[in-house]
Amino acid sequence: MTDGSASISPKPQRSAKRRLMFVLIAGALAIIGTLMAGYYFAVRPVTLRIAVGPANSDDLKVVQALAQAFNNQQHTQVKLRPVQTDGASASAQTLADGKADLAIIRGDLEVPKNAQAVATLRKNVVVMWVPPAKGKVRKSARITKIAQLAGRKIGVVGRTPANVNLLKLILTQYGVDPMKVDIVQFPANEATDAIKNLKADAYLAVGPANSKITIDAITASTKDGGEPTFLPIDASERSRKIIRPMRPRKFRPARSAPPTGPTTR
Repeated sequence: MTDGSASISPKPQRSAKRRLMFVLIAGALAIIGTLMAGYYFAVRPVTLRIAVGPANSDDLKVVQALAQAFNNQQHTQVKLRPVQTDGASASAQTLADGKADLAIIRGDLEVPKNAQAVATLRKNVVVMWVPPAKGKVRKSARITKIAQLAGRKIGVVGRTPANVNLLKLILTQYGVDPMKVDIVQFPANEATDAIKNLKADAYLAVGPANSKITIDAITASTKDGGEPTFLPIDASERSRKIIRPMRPRKFRPARSAPPTGPTTR
């Protein structure tokens, strides 16, 4: 009987060793799985949302091109996703609301408090012009400078309040009370029709030097062989930080060039 009981006793020991081995293997697999999950989340591309607008603007086209370039890279650590807005003001608000990680805004807009960095990509160009008058107009009634805009209607291309504030700054610089000027804003997609129908006496546009929106707006002013009259603007110390005035020159309608990427200044 003693020999029989001795031959049976090693079985529980072998079972305990097997359980311990399974526990060690399961623990090792859990550690490996945790490490692999951590590595996946560490190397997974970060998607940054960029608020930009309005539709069909050069800023939107540039951001879309950048997003496509980043997203097509095989081992990129960053992906970009444009978030289209109605304009620079809406982009700033989208960033402030936490609905975007980056935003393309203007220097004359209030930067959201949660913005962690600011980079100046370019300075916009401001241009003011008067469309060619219908029929014969007395020389004294022609508008050739900003000081003559008192009592007139001025159309502003774009819906952002920043353009209106800039116009008021320019008018004040030339001694024109903004309260004595009728200011009307046209959405970018309606500006050409409004200009063709002479909805204002003068117009203001702000944007890149090769902005299609600005070029189309000026082109809409040319008719019957007439040419628009550009109003000279001297940038004040305040406005110089925001825009770069476009010097008056002879305008010749031409096909607009494709937008170029932003350059660091």
